[in-house]
Amino acid sequence: MSHFYHSCLLSLALLLPLFMKAQPEIISVAPSAALAGETVNVAITGANTNFQQGQTALDLGPGLQVLDVQVNHALFLTALVQIDGSVPAGFRDLTVTTGSEVAALPQAFEILEPGGAVNVILTIIPVQTLYLSDLDPNDPASNPLLFTITLYNDNQQRNLRVQYALSSDEFGIIGTADKFFNNRPPLAVETFDNRQIDEYNLDPASPNCSILQHPPASCQPEPTPTP
Repeated sequence: MSHFYHSCLLSLALLLPLFMKAQPEIISVAPSAALAGETVNVAITGANTNFQQGQTALDLGPGLQVLDVQVNHALFLTALVQIDGSVPAGFRDLTVTTGSEVAALPQAFEILEPGGAVNVILTIIPVQTLYLSDLDPNDPASNPLLFTITLYNDNQQRNLRVQYALSSDEFGIIGTADKFFNNRPPLAVETFDNRQIDEYNLDPASPNCSILQHPPASCQPEPTPTP
């Protein structure tokens, strides 16, 4: 009897995962911040969700009005969000409801204070496949669109420099890229993408230089002086 009882418990334990339904969740919000008074398009990616046009609703709390929701896929939607100018700075929770299905992400969206610290918002553009050979540091405008960056200046006139590192799982750090903004006035807002970079810098000793189809000048090693 005891052996039969333990066998039943074991069988039940093995079957339980088959009947457990994965919970819906929000895994990405882009952009994840904006200034009070702005109207922004927000892209939301879910997991185990069933977004439906006309049925899915988005809530970001008081002062953030959702003007429109467009469902592109059961796992992806975009929303036009209007932020009231009087909304205080801070983080907001995000909730996406489709019928009885609720997917939430705490502190998913930040309201930035105009004139506060210099802020940078990075928005990733999903791509199916990307090869290093697709990137041409000598002609950034021809590269595929990978991300956009929005830069918010504080309440002082500044020379601003945005630098980001390019890396891959297989090859590690490929190099860095820079974008410069000189004499930007207080509260200036600048938006650019990876095709509008001013300067790429790659390590000549890195094997990545030989991988790129069009290596930049920084890939060329310094000439060895002859005695």
